[in-house]
Amino acid sequence: MLSVPFEEFYKPLSDIPSPEDLALTRHNRSPELLTARLRELVPLLRMLEFSLVSVSDRETVGVVPLLASTMNQNGTHQSSVFYIMSDYIAGTAVYAALAGTYAIGLHDRGPGQPVQLWLKANAVKHLKPGTGLIRGRAELVEKQVSELRSRLLEKGRCEVQMHVDIFQGDELIAIAEPLIGVYEYNPRFIETKLDIFQRENIKLSAKLIAALRDDETSRRLAGEQGRVLAQRFGEISPQLRTCVETRSMHLEQHLASRRMQYRQVVVIGIGLDTRACRHASQTQRWFGVDVRQMCSYRTEQFASLGGDTSCLTLVPCDVRSPQWGSALQAAGFDRHLPTLFIVEGLSMYLTGPDLANLFQTVRMLVQHSDSRIWIDHVTPDFYRLDSQEVKDFLNNIGRLGEPFITGFTRAEAFTRDWETVAQHTSADILAEDIPMHPVYANHMLSLVAPKME
Repeated sequence: MLSVPFEEFYKPLSDIPSPEDLALTRHNRSPELLTARLRELVPLLRMLEFSLVSVSDRETVGVVPLLASTMNQNGTHQSSVFYIMSDYIAGTAVYAALAGTYAIGLHDRGPGQPVQLWLKANAVKHLKPGTGLIRGRAELVEKQVSELRSRLLEKGRCEVQMHVDIFQGDELIAIAEPLIGVYEYNPRFIETKLDIFQRENIKLSAKLIAALRDDETSRRLAGEQGRVLAQRFGEISPQLRTCVETRSMHLEQHLASRRMQYRQVVVIGIGLDTRACRHASQTQRWFGVDVRQMCSYRTEQFASLGGDTSCLTLVPCDVRSPQWGSALQAAGFDRHLPTLFIVEGLSMYLTGPDLANLFQTVRMLVQHSDSRIWIDHVTPDFYRLDSQEVKDFLNNIGRLGEPFITGFTRAEAFTRDWETVAQHTSADILAEDIPMHPVYANHMLSLVAPKME
């Protein structure tokens, strides 16, 4: 078993930046790196040919050329160009001034304080039309940086009113006043409430996975936002779609072949999973466990589609909490019936102790020898492979969502109460004519049985 320590992608902000903080920020504020990432993640910036020219702890400069595709009917820059470029120049300037931080979605995970940046307001005053290359410049003085760091340390969030001057040549042609919000994005712990970004991210993740599934209900639940997210992830990490497809295929085959065996099915981390709609029956009851915010969101989404929610009993509880087993029993779960526990797309994001507790809790809930856990996971070797393809995959997953932190080969790495009775990889499921990627050979699909006394 391998569990990546939090310190590799999270280090709380300190009063005074350490040499390691300064080195991390120097690397991450490379104009070439930031320009490439921004164009990748925000295609509109690529269309504008937006580039960052220089980025330092006190000044950030970016440029946009005049293009036929973005000029207005008068042959000058569209006014929206000034708004967009000032947004990203100001946001970059704020990040670059906070040594020891990195921006979620933009930078690879690293040993620093992850932050989310949010444009809360912007006002642009146009002085003259833009008829050629325009250059935006944002500056932060020492007092602003000190106050920004102090507020972020004290409250975990802050706002900064930025000022972006936009020039054509040496002539000032516009002034923008973006208001940038900065928010710490810390790992999720049991004792802390989800912040606004974590609440939104679990919804977005559920929509993304729904869009990657092939049934009509999932696609409707994903909506336009989920479809676009899936398109973006597909371009950056195409292996994700394949892994979702292979794990879904393997799980569906197991459910179909053991339809008469299981009297109950428990989906741990239910999200927007639609399988209960297809498989639940009078002889097979389905439960779904997830955090309260996700359960509420799921109920709203299914209701908006006019879907049948009676096929599933929701249990609003964090699976990392020791109370989720009791909550499941209170919802009507019968520990004496043969049950399938589904842990899909979750194990990679849990710590080793969290996974050990999950196996232990399920074992306490199981009293029938025919009960099983179906779980997908990655191997420890996956993190050690000297493969640029794998490194790119892990970096992309970490940048666009939560990072993978745990890998194991068999459930026995966590507990003596369970044994692996069947195991395949995504590579086993894929057709022979599909190009193989190291991710597929290290993505495991396991069936685990309880050891009965």
